[in-house]
Amino acid sequence: MIRISKIHDLKGFVSQERTRYALTAVHVDEKNGVIEATDGKKYISVPLLGDSDGKFPITPGQGDELKKNMLIPYQAIEKALKNTPTKSIRPILNSALLTNKDGKGVLSMTDLENGQDISFAPAVGNFPKTSDLFTKEKPKAEFILSADMLESMVAYAKKNGKKSEGNPINFKFYGDNIGLKFEIDVGQKKPAIGVVMPMAK
Repeated sequence: MIRISKIHDLKGFVSQERTRYALTAVHVDEKNGVIEATDGKKYISVPLLGDSDGKFPITPGQGDELKKNMLIPYQAIEKALKNTPTKSIRPILNSALLTNKDGKGVLSMTDLENGQDISFAPAVGNFPKTSDLFTKEKPKAEFILSADMLESMVAYAKKNGKKSEGNPINFKFYGDNIGLKFEIDVGQKKPAIGVVMPMAK
């Protein structure tokens, strides 16, 4: 059973270039138990939901259990999530069920009173091979930054950075006890310089 929930809203990672069909969709990798997306510059993989929430209720347009990979156009996921409950006391209802029917994909949502099924044609193309992005080697360094901290850096870079180059933030790591340095080109002779302070041990 493959289900889609709010953690699978990967809008920020799909391509906006309509000619790159496979990259404008999210890829359900049934074998590895993930849903993934990339725009060619960044990539994300999100685990599928577990089956511990019980059996998904039957809806009129539901198809057969999906047992293969599928490219889902992002628009189908966006529409499904807009119609999926988010605060049901039954966790399984806070997701949309993905099935296969007559060669098309079906996303089903219900609150037990009203059911809805969204049928869509899978996107055309081949999703890139992403296994080469990962290694079993130990990382050279590890950084843990809060989303709020990153948001403040990004907001400053977007407002004052070099827009012609995508408002880049240059991170530099010198050692465990020094902190993570970052630089933002603000169009002056020297960049804006910041440091993420090292955590006290």
